[in-house]
Order: sequence, then structure tokens, then C-alpha cells
Amino acid sequence: MLIIKSIVLLMKRKYVYNLGFIIFLACIISCDSKPDIRFSSEQLEIGTVEAGTGKKVNTVLKNIGGDTLFIKEVSAGCQCTDVKISSNRVAPGAQAKLQLTYFANNDLPDSSPINVAVVIRSNARKEFHEFYLKGVVKKKKLRLNL
Repeated sequence: MLIIKSIVLLMKRKYVYNLGFIIFLACIISCDSKPDIRFSSEQLEIGTVEAGTGKKVNTVLKNIGGDTLFIKEVSAGCQCTDVKISSNRVAPGAQAKLQLTYFANNDLPDSSPINVAVVIRSNARKEFHEFYLKGVVKKKKLRLNL
């Protein structure tokens, strides 16, 4: 009987140690509360833009981390794109809206591809995040009235 009690006691201790170790690991994992960014899409398709005009599109980024996300800088890979963000501070689980306006130059040839990198610098786990604005520029068709 004493042997059985000793075995039960050892098993209880082992169970407590294992449970303690699991709780310790969970604390370590959850303590890594840095903010992190998730985009609604890594590639934003804007479709066709007529040369000499602009086109606005919106997208969302979400803070999927455990701490407040601070946006330090948002920039586009060319001067043809204007980027505005709704907030430079995003709470955990919250979202910020990005409004992008692409301006198609008149000098671009017909069917020119649009491929603009948009870069966000923040305090997230990965300091720089990027996504792409994609589309096509079409020339205006001239009509001759005779």
C-alpha cells in the first residue's frame, strides 16, 4: 500500500511540474506583446486608370499584436501615388484605413503597368512592411467630330 501511495504522490508532483512548465511557456509566449501588422491584402488591384487622371482606392491594416502600433512613416515608391492614413496610432485588435490616390501621367504609353510599392515603417515586430498597388494605365481615345 505504501508503494502505491508513493507512486501516486510522485505522479501528482510530476503533473504539477508539467502544468507549471506549460504555464511558464504560455507566459513567455504571451509576454511577447509587440504590435504586428496584417493587411487586408498584400496586393491592391486598382484596375484601369485613364492617362491624365487619378484613381482613389482604400485598404485596411490591422494591429494583430498585443501592444499599440505606432506608424512612423508611410511612403509610396513614386511621386505618382499619394498615401493618407486614418491614424498613426493603432490599438491592439484595431484597424487603420489607408487611402491611396494614383495619378496616371499623360506621357505614359497605352497599357502601361502600374506596380507601386507602398512601405509602412512602424514599431511592429518587422519595422518595414510593404504591399503593392497594381493596375494598368490606358490612353484616352480621341474622338474626331467631322
